[in-house]
Amino acid sequence: MGVGAFNLAVVGDPLMVGINGIAGNAITMTEPEGIQFYTTESSLVSTELTETTAPLGSGGYIEVTPGTYEVEYGGAVTTCRSISAWAGSQDGSVRMPIRDGYLTFSWVSCELGLPLEAQLVSRQPPLDRERPFLRRPWPSPSRACIGRQRS
Repeated sequence: MGVGAFNLAVVGDPLMVGINGIAGNAITMTEPEGIQFYTTESSLVSTELTETTAPLGSGGYIEVTPGTYEVEYGGAVTTCRSISAWAGSQDGSVRMPIRDGYLTFSWVSCELGLPLEAQLVSRQPPLDRERPFLRRPWPSPSRACIGRQRS
């Protein structure tokens, strides 16, 4: 049997995914399986972190047996809504499908009780309105793996 992976991002404004992730949240599977990771402040993957960091605010698991899993998140956030995952059994959780050989991406949009400007703790430069929104292309599936840097 093969394995899959998932990444869940906890963000403020869902239209600004990738630059306004919310730091300080734990992401856990209700039935832990696989290897847990979080993205660092420089957008690299780390298995040593214990909570989300800005600017991506994301984490997840690799080497997960295919199926549907409930994932809990919480810490620095208050009111959240799912952007691209199924509703979980309680507040602060979502359900996500994991398929063999695939990486599932999901997002939840949350409030911190702060103005949006205070939530944007990104270290990236401001957006240049003359250029496309994404600063770099997504890696191909063959290059999106733990332990290897993109070239």
